[in-house]
Amino acid sequence: MTDTLVICLGALGDQCIILPWCHQFHQKNGVKPKVVVAQNFASIYEGVSYVEPVVWRGPWQDCVEAEAAARSLFPAREVINCAVYGVDYKFHR
Repeated sequence: MTDTLVICLGALGDQCIILPWCHQFHQKNGVKPKVVVAQNFASIYEGVSYVEPVVWRGPWQDCVEAEAAARSLFPAREVINCAVYGVDYKFHR
């Protein structure tokens, strides 16, 4: 579970929603979870000591492309895509 990468490209409200999970993950595992965040919304993580943001430079709606890039960059990690909307994206649990 410590090799987890979360993709949350959405707006600031989406980022705020996952912060409690990130905090709990950090406290439980002693490591900062990596969170892929769209560049437009990355500023929310300034000063958040328990998250390691990975900035996605593409549009926030390109969650399919962001997931493919994340899996390529971090092949050993479990990837959790929190998206519920995106271009050519079909929501799945």
